[in-house]
Amino acid sequence: PNSPSPRTSPNGSIFNRSVKINQIENDEDNVMSAAFPIEQPDSNLSLRWIYGITTKGVSNNLQYDADGHYVYTASQFGVVMTREKPRRQFFQKSHRLRISAFAMHPNRLVVATGETAMHLTDKNVENKDTFLNTLRPRIIVWSTRHPNERYRIISFHDHGIKAMSFDNQDRLISVGVGGS
Repeated sequence: PNSPSPRTSPNGSIFNRSVKINQIENDEDNVMSAAFPIEQPDSNLSLRWIYGITTKGVSNNLQYDADGHYVYTASQFGVVMTREKPRRQFFQKSHRLRISAFAMHPNRLVVATGETAMHLTDKNVENKDTFLNTLRPRIIVWSTRHPNERYRIISFHDHGIKAMSFDNQDRLISVGVGGS
């Protein structure tokens, strides 16, 4: 059979870009797993531009900051985009999952974003409580001028964060998604 020929990376190592998919059966159902090359090619990827905005499952997530820039969410990223041309984007990249809640502080310089929950499907985890604590949804508080994470709050909302708001005393209030 014809198989793709290996390629050589810039440093001279050989890697094969093809991916073989093998079907594995277990007691419950069929599971797909991928066999990837052992050595990954040399590359430095960086996020340069995000096209689009998340509109499903999160509301009120397009605001103007104090400098007049657009602030919005796209999947798991907070985005600050300049209004003047040429446009530039800056990213808040601390979330692991899709952002599900967005709150702009009244000073319009601070944003809080909350994420959906990870759903545990592995029934063989020995210490489920400890494992679940590491997967709790996060709330990230960040500045629109420097989108680096200022605060990370590990939420007590097991099923994700539905809504957030800052009150008139600078406190962040969050509402969680209901559980079963």
